[in-house]
Amino acid sequence: MSKYEWDFSEYYGNISKCYVELKTIDERLKEYDSYKEHFLDSAQNLYDLIQLDFEITQQLDNLKFYIERKYDVDITNSEVKKIKNEIAALENKKMMKTEFFHHELSTLSLNDLSNYIKENPKLKKLRLYFERIIKNNCHMIDLKDKELEKELTYFLNLFVVNANLLRNKQIDFGSIVFEGENIEVSNHNYKKYMSNSCRELRKEYFERFYKKYAEFSELFGINLKENIRINTKLAILKKYNNPIEYFLSQEEIDYRIYDNLIISTNENLGILHKYYKLRKEILNYDELHIYDLYIPLVSEYNKIYPFEEAKKMVISSLNILGENYIKIIEEAFDKNWIDCFPKKGKVSGAYGGGVYGQHPYVLINYSESIWDVKTLIHELGHAANTYLSFHNQDYPYVYYSTFVEEIPSIVNEFILYNYLKNNSKSAKEKLFYSSMEIEIFVEKYFRATMQAEYEKQIYDLVLNNQFIDYNILNELYYSLQKKYYGEYVFVDKEISTEWERILQYFEYPLYTYQYATSVCSAFYISQKLINGDLLYRNKYLKFLTLGNSVSPIEALKLVDFDLNDKQMFVQIINEFEKMLNEFGKNIKSAF
Repeated sequence: MSKYEWDFSEYYGNISKCYVELKTIDERLKEYDSYKEHFLDSAQNLYDLIQLDFEITQQLDNLKFYIERKYDVDITNSEVKKIKNEIAALENKKMMKTEFFHHELSTLSLNDLSNYIKENPKLKKLRLYFERIIKNNCHMIDLKDKELEKELTYFLNLFVVNANLLRNKQIDFGSIVFEGENIEVSNHNYKKYMSNSCRELRKEYFERFYKKYAEFSELFGINLKENIRINTKLAILKKYNNPIEYFLSQEEIDYRIYDNLIISTNENLGILHKYYKLRKEILNYDELHIYDLYIPLVSEYNKIYPFEEAKKMVISSLNILGENYIKIIEEAFDKNWIDCFPKKGKVSGAYGGGVYGQHPYVLINYSESIWDVKTLIHELGHAANTYLSFHNQDYPYVYYSTFVEEIPSIVNEFILYNYLKNNSKSAKEKLFYSSMEIEIFVEKYFRATMQAEYEKQIYDLVLNNQFIDYNILNELYYSLQKKYYGEYVFVDKEISTEWERILQYFEYPLYTYQYATSVCSAFYISQKLINGDLLYRNKYLKFLTLGNSVSPIEALKLVDFDLNDKQMFVQIINEFEKMLNEFGKNIKSAF
């Protein structure tokens, strides 16, 4: 084991110990039985059952997390695959064992809770945990509808699997021959070739890619329509007014935030159109096509960043967050929290996070580009947030909401860009880093908002029993693309099938808007930190410790950002315009 790989020795050590733990957990499931129909008899029974559930859940989560990390560094390990399946079966068994628990908790009232806390003060720390359950009791499904929910969920998962099989296995995109080289066309290679400097290659790749998707539009359309139809039925079954309210309420988010994001962005699309006008001028094309939108505004600043150099850059840039934050980052580097380099059998991509009871883990596939440095500091943002939450919250509140999970990572990205610009050796280098910063807004704010608007439109069609098929899905998507890209982009008809490759539409419904809200929050926070406000830094570090101990919106209010205020979106869009204007002025004077 090198210092650039995960060290698992402090946990289970080997697979045989995992089987012992698996058996131990399985045996412990019997302990639930003694509480059936009795755990609400007294405050002590209630407390004891909750503690039992926490203990078993943590045991199972820790084992599952360990095995998943072992799998990610070697997907060919058959023994790990086997125990993954056994863990999944045990999770299902636990879910069935605890059905009574969740059903009986649905009868709990706030008055009951107060009485239980008086009887046993140990329950006081769990007040918020129970209050959230009670708040959702009105959305609990009756036992007679449980089978319907299971059936709907089964078919929902089936349509997700179908879409993933189509996207990742069934569609053969083939290859194209370019200048004697045989180039594989695939989802994995799409971004790589869309950012290639050769326009002819980009055009050919783009057309082959989306024309092949178009051959499967009818199947994707059926899967998405049924997916949305089932999610709508589930929302209504659970007594929500609409699916947006259903999904957002799970994160304690007011659905009006979703509408405010879309309205505010639509009212300011002219600013995005200015970006495309500038891109067209910089590239000097008569027509700016969709396949011209991923190449850098400034020719990529070609520099190699060895991992040890990246480590120094990350620590130096994050110094503005203070000594305690830096200690966490240094520990990540020094104590094998990071699995760094690509290798045979290791999964692609990157992530950061953890499970309560273990230190955070970061997986990257570092290849010494500036994009890898950005990925490294992003994932360390997740790791530090996880660490601070785990060390400051009791178990039921350690896992922060998905609504806020990307914010600390994007804050780190903005801090990195500021550091890189301030330490640039040339005007071109500084402009390159500025262009990376601009692309965060274009990709993760405006594009994410467009995707959120599209999803809302198709959910509204299903909710209102309107006819929907793949032709309508294509037309809606194409129309939105034209609106967002504006007059300076020629919107190629092939892009109308792009919705088919957006994983979130199928697997994580009504999720994409969170990328946009995260960019808004992260930019606001990062600018305060960069300006050196020490009192604000303390607020931000406190924000990172909150976990799920308050709602996401209340957590953001701690750092002076209120997403219930529509003007916050407008404020950030205006900041983007200032950034864009400065970049346009500088690039014209530099070249």
